[in-house]
Amino acid sequence: MSAAKAVGGEKILAEGILAEVVRNALLVVPLVSPRGDVPRRSGLYLIYCEMDGLAYTGSAVNLAGRRQEHLRDLRQERIHHSPLFQEAWDSFSEEDFQFAVLEYVKNKKLLTQREQPNLDRWWPLLYNACPTANSTLGYHFTPEQCQEQSERNKELWCDPEYRERVGKAMKELCCDPEYREKMSQAMMGNQNRVGWWARISKEQKAEHGRRMSESSRKWWAQASQEQKEERGRRLSEGQARARAARAEAAAQEEMEEQK
Repeated sequence: MSAAKAVGGEKILAEGILAEVVRNALLVVPLVSPRGDVPRRSGLYLIYCEMDGLAYTGSAVNLAGRRQEHLRDLRQERIHHSPLFQEAWDSFSEEDFQFAVLEYVKNKKLLTQREQPNLDRWWPLLYNACPTANSTLGYHFTPEQCQEQSERNKELWCDPEYRERVGKAMKELCCDPEYREKMSQAMMGNQNRVGWWARISKEQKAEHGRRMSESSRKWWAQASQEQKEERGRRLSEGQARARAARAEAAAQEEMEEQK
């Protein structure tokens, strides 16, 4: 059911159910409210549209971060993964959407389990593209949607401002000790993080090498002189950082041995 179809009896039904859910929420703020209004805690949330009475529900390890992700995607000209949500966003005003915290979930492993009942209970009234929590199970992307998403990604990464913004955000994130510790804890015991090259067959290695080589040759053949110079500069800087990191690690190891 799209936003445009939420009229008459359906709209009254949606308003009667989801509006009540929002009224009983732990926290309700405008979706576009300033940063800091939503805590960086894990839990369940609902993004409610006051104009059609429909909503998007989900779970997040970081509620504040997830709210910003939705805003970023909705504002990037039809880039959101839910076409119905994007349709509603384009049809109404940004001020018509409310972000409601339904529940804080301390145990992050239970997020998906706690989210699924909400999807089951409200599914006819939701913008969500998938009926299964934390999964695309049950949703089939059409070839047109896949092509459209591919074109969007290409356009974004061709934008120097976008690349600079993403790069800056990732650098700041990776320099955050709390984030690094969380990633370290999350990766412990994950067998997929290392040894990938050792587990694949010789044929797969050869195919991977061929595709990487072909992709690289294609890029260099189509790139402008400015793009080639920029890429060369970035590669040089990356190699210099890697050498400096290795030297620092070696010096640290030597100091440890002297102790």
